[in-house]
Amino acid sequence: MKKLAVIAGYATVDFPVRLPRALTGERTATVEAMAGEQWPRPGGAALYAARCVVAAGGRAAALVTVGNDSNGALYLDAARAGRVHLTGIDVSSEARTPWCMLLYHDDGGYTCLIDRGDVDRHRLTDSQQLLVSSADLVCIAAGGAATSAAVLDCVSNETPLAWIAKRDPVCFPPLLARRLAQRSDFIFCNSAERPDVDAARGHGDRPRQTLIETRGAAGVRLEYDGRSVDLPVDSVDVRDATGAGDTLAGGVIASVLEGNQDVEAAVREGICAARRLLESRAGRDLQGPAM
Repeated sequence: MKKLAVIAGYATVDFPVRLPRALTGERTATVEAMAGEQWPRPGGAALYAARCVVAAGGRAAALVTVGNDSNGALYLDAARAGRVHLTGIDVSSEARTPWCMLLYHDDGGYTCLIDRGDVDRHRLTDSQQLLVSSADLVCIAAGGAATSAAVLDCVSNETPLAWIAKRDPVCFPPLLARRLAQRSDFIFCNSAERPDVDAARGHGDRPRQTLIETRGAAGVRLEYDGRSVDLPVDSVDVRDATGAGDTLAGGVIASVLEGNQDVEAAVREGICAARRLLESRAGRDLQGPAM
């Protein structure tokens, strides 16, 4: 049986739109366009990364909580369509499914407005605990801090751990970030998140730790075994890059689970997976009439 990756984080439903400029002051702004094919669109790192692992021929479970609501049903449908294991998804009548309003600005910036949905849990369900304890690799992405800490408490010291970082102190308060930085075998971040990751890592020597930093059009910086390697990426003209970094992480995880010990080759697999996601949106993302 193929090895299993478990990815923990938020189960979000995303509403991406385009604005002519960043919002400032008290004013009304016109939405110029929205995602044409699926709006709202199920998302979150757990879904993007897990679907990528499955698409590469592996097994993956999303460890998330959704509400017993229409957004939760939408997320479950997307997980089923992506052949993601459903046993890690807790459907709770006490929570709302998280959602994000993603506001993309014409200057290249964006604003993320999130309703976290009261999904943070201090304890995992029995099914979630079993998944974590039996996983071949566990990944923690942006989600409820208490849930992430519970996953970290449950994962075996022998199980490889990946951390998809995020500049969000609600998801990753300093103590949790330090625990993740100390324990993780793989850390994924972008250039804006790198200073927070470095602060969490401190100055300790971690020869087993691999850091993958995405740098936009400048490529991907890979640091491992005392080496620093810059890998190029092909530019894809899209405005909506949501999930690209998470998909890259999923591609790396899939390659590692297959037994690939060549770190650079694994990261190249992740880069290819992210490019395929972006190319699927090229010319179609955030198009169509304003609503």
